[in-house]
Amino acid sequence: MLRRYLEILEIRYQGRLVTEVTAEPDVLDALVPTLILQPLAENAMTHGVARASGHGRIEVRAHGAGEELVLTVRDTGAGAGAAAAPSPRGLGGLGLRHMRQRLEQLYETAYRLELKPHPERGMVAEIALPYHTGPSAGRKEVAEGG
Repeated sequence: MLRRYLEILEIRYQGRLVTEVTAEPDVLDALVPTLILQPLAENAMTHGVARASGHGRIEVRAHGAGEELVLTVRDTGAGAGAAAAPSPRGLGGLGLRHMRQRLEQLYETAYRLELKPHPERGMVAEIALPYHTGPSAGRKEVAEGG
C-alpha cells in the first residue's frame, strides 16, 4: 500500500520527487501494522520535500536488527529547522501522536519511534518493532503491509 501511495506522490510532483522502497530479504515475511508507514511518508513529503521547493527524495527501508524489525523513512527535504532532536516518545503532530498511541496499544513499550535530522540533509523517521511473522501473544491487530 505504501508503494502505491508513493507512486501517487511521484505522479503528482511530476519529476520533482523520487521514491525508493527497499527491504532486506530476511524481513520480507515480517508482519507490520497496516498503514503504519504512510503517515511518515506523508510527513516526509509535506514537511520535508515540499518545503524544499518540491524537489527531493523519499527512501523507505526495512531491515532486521536482532529481534527487531527496523523501518525507516528518510527525506532529502528542508530538514528540521527549529524542530526536534531525537525524541523516542515525544513526537508532536496529530498523525504522529496517533501512530505512537497505536504502537503503544500493539506493543506497549516494546517499540521505538524516533524522528531526527539526517546529518546530510532532511529528516529520518525510524520505527523499531518486535520482529514477528505470525500470531503471537501480546499483539493485537498486526497485519501484513505497511
